[in-house]
Amino acid sequence: MAELEQQRFLKCKNRMIEELTKSIEFFSQENKWEREKMVVEKLLRQLGIGYDESELTKWEEPVDVAFRDARFQVKEVMHFQGEQPRRRHYELKAELRRIQAAETIKEMMRLTPFREETWDQIVMESIQAARTHTERYGPKERRNLDVVCYHNRQGHFEAPAITPEIEGVDCRSFSIVSNAHSMVLFADSSAPAFLQGAVGTRHAGRFD
Repeated sequence: MAELEQQRFLKCKNRMIEELTKSIEFFSQENKWEREKMVVEKLLRQLGIGYDESELTKWEEPVDVAFRDARFQVKEVMHFQGEQPRRRHYELKAELRRIQAAETIKEMMRLTPFREETWDQIVMESIQAARTHTERYGPKERRNLDVVCYHNRQGHFEAPAITPEIEGVDCRSFSIVSNAHSMVLFADSSAPAFLQGAVGTRHAGRFD
């Protein structure tokens, strides 16, 4: 029985080490564009837009991902004002070392406390982050940007709520992708038609 438990432990440990190693590689600076493309693909799938992967291409700054007539600028939101900034690569490497050192299943397990956050909170906090992010660009650049905020806060559980009125994001369209929802919050008359037609509908679905 003890031998069987040890085999299960080693299998679980090796799987976790493999997953963490892959995550460390994926979240390296070299894979930044792949992560940005992943966020845009999530938005497109949630909006029901059919596409070929070859249609998503790299573009000149400040655009991260070009798709047809859309020019997406992706901003990942991992912390907000008053929170300790996250260092994801450091977190993943520290977690890998912890798992490698573990000698029992109990030592590998970690309970993460979760705090509820409503959709309207996500919207308002993402708007604040987007404003700060887009201020670095000039008015002409902002008028041609389709900004997408990827809301990726650790230790938060998303609870549906109303979508508040938004204002003050200086770009031609603004969308949010989270781990549970996607939504185009606004798109002006110069934005791509598929974004204009999607404004206001929140789509549910896991980020995978």
